Amino acid sequence: MSESDPPKSDPPQGDLPQGDASRETQEDYGLPPKQDVWGVGKAFGMVKAASVRVAQGVKDFDEKHHVSEKTKGAVGAASKTIKEFDEKHQVSAKTKETVVSAGRAVKDFDEKNQVTAKTKDGIQQGASTVSGWFGAGKGGGAGSGGAQPSS
Repeated sequence: MSESDPPKSDPPQGDLPQGDASRETQEDYGLPPKQDVWGVGKAFGMVKAASVRVAQGVKDFDEKHHVSEKTKGAVGAASKTIKEFDEKHQVSAKTKETVVSAGRAVKDFDEKNQVTAKTKDGIQQGASTVSGWFGAGKGGGAGSGGAQPSS
């Protein structure tokens, strides 16, 4: 607060006289004028009443046109159709067989080409080399036989 600003006193207590002066005083303290408080309450009441009317309208529409019942029936029929299609064409069983077959193929490829073992060995060699570079207690430093990082 600068010296040119007048000091603010505590908010006035009790009812304020109506008019521009009371509105300015209340706004100075961050309080909404009384008319705005009642307006907010009235607006809330209007919104609540409208939402009740809309909810009742939806309920009446559903009772008249049986939307909920028709939706349940359609979902049940679709589920039954999908199940019958699966049973007729064995989609689930064929999918399961395909996944199992793909898993076997990956396993066979790994055993034939030893991908897992080679990857594991490569990672171990890389870790050993890096440990040697930083002298992790296994003969690191000049003449250790491994490639040295350039400084």
